[in-house]
Amino acid sequence: MKSAKTPLLLLALPLAVGCPSDDTGGEQTSADTETATSGAETEDTADTETPQSTGEETTGEDTSGGNVDLPEGCNYYVDAASASAQDDLLTALVDVQPEEVVCVSEGTFTLTRQLTMTADDITLRGAGLDATIFDFTNQASGGQGILIEGDRNTVEGFAVIETPGDGIRANDVNGIIFRDLSVGWAAEADPENGAYALYPVQSENVIIDGCVVYGAADAGVYLGQSTQSLIMNTEAYGNVIGIEVENSTDTVVQDNHAYDNTNGILVITLPGLDILDGKRANIFNNVVENNNTVNFGDPGTTVGIIPPGIGILLVATDTNEVWDNTITGNDSIGVAVIGFLPSLFDDPNDPDFDIYSEGNYVHDNEISGNAQAPDQLVLVLNGNATPGPEVIVGGCFNPELDQEDPALANCLAVDPESFFMADGCQQQGGANTDIEPYTCTQPPLPTESPVDKG
Repeated sequence: MKSAKTPLLLLALPLAVGCPSDDTGGEQTSADTETATSGAETEDTADTETPQSTGEETTGEDTSGGNVDLPEGCNYYVDAASASAQDDLLTALVDVQPEEVVCVSEGTFTLTRQLTMTADDITLRGAGLDATIFDFTNQASGGQGILIEGDRNTVEGFAVIETPGDGIRANDVNGIIFRDLSVGWAAEADPENGAYALYPVQSENVIIDGCVVYGAADAGVYLGQSTQSLIMNTEAYGNVIGIEVENSTDTVVQDNHAYDNTNGILVITLPGLDILDGKRANIFNNVVENNNTVNFGDPGTTVGIIPPGIGILLVATDTNEVWDNTITGNDSIGVAVIGFLPSLFDDPNDPDFDIYSEGNYVHDNEISGNAQAPDQLVLVLNGNATPGPEVIVGGCFNPELDQEDPALANCLAVDPESFFMADGCQQQGGANTDIEPYTCTQPPLPTESPVDKG
């Protein structure tokens, strides 16, 4: 099922969507100098044999230097029951070499320091997202729970809870897999929670599969300034934004469940970042429902002002496809597509930034039971209608471009009774319910994952 477009006025938001203070689009990292980092292979270690997985138990060295029977597929094994569990884990992440796997037992690891992975081609593997828990409640150093800086790393099979900052961040990497993870904060709608649960930024070939993210004061999944990404089979609830795709290109968002957030799925392009483009998100077969949680984000950010009750929202982003989604029970709007205008946001102050949403295609979605109790800000847009329209477009276009070019058209195949054009740019002669100008099609985007598995 697909969603439509939301008028820019709807949000009247300040400049940065959950945007952190550094120029990567995320919160500035305060990496502690004591944080353990994983090293790449050197000449000194090249002659040292490391036990490799043979499909059976392998005898190798534990992090303390003793001999242990390693579980299948593991090169290092860390036991949560050990009195030195944190030090053992930090040591393993320092010693691990490319193509090796650090396995951790079931149980709870009480961690006071950030974990950092800098080697390429390594895996950190737990016993399951309900079995292995990394508890950062008492974290004293580092900006994230886990920071990933190596290429082609995999983190899988564990939970990360109660980080003072972000949960797991991948920074400027090529190839990262987040698989079967649970990351979040137990306190409901608490502005003191961390901003992001899963946070890949300025990266490519990103896979997020089978994860659970909850309680984030900005976004449960935040994909920023990245290319060729896949977000699938993920449950996002109790966040301000369930899944956010920001200034990113060629993203597939499929088979996810976003519920009880402020806004279920957000695709947005913002000014002032290193990468000033965002396009070609293919959003399909998701369930986006009951996203009516009070906004508990930082009111000084764009995300902090988004009204509750929004299903899928597209802002200043082009050539996205929203289809075959179930969008229901969102109190303010089911789907909206809008631009980013200085009259509603801070002036982008960037001549290279494109403020318009163009060439988007919303079709074949199940959109029902939305807009039953619109937020006050949304009522200003929809003519004070309760129930309100479930699908809203901003009606904005770039006057410098040929509006007869079909590639620029935002196309909607939705129930005409659910449609409203808010004319946020005052270019269309006033708000109306005439869907005819939006009755068109765009070429479908590829459904196959864009990730280069190499």
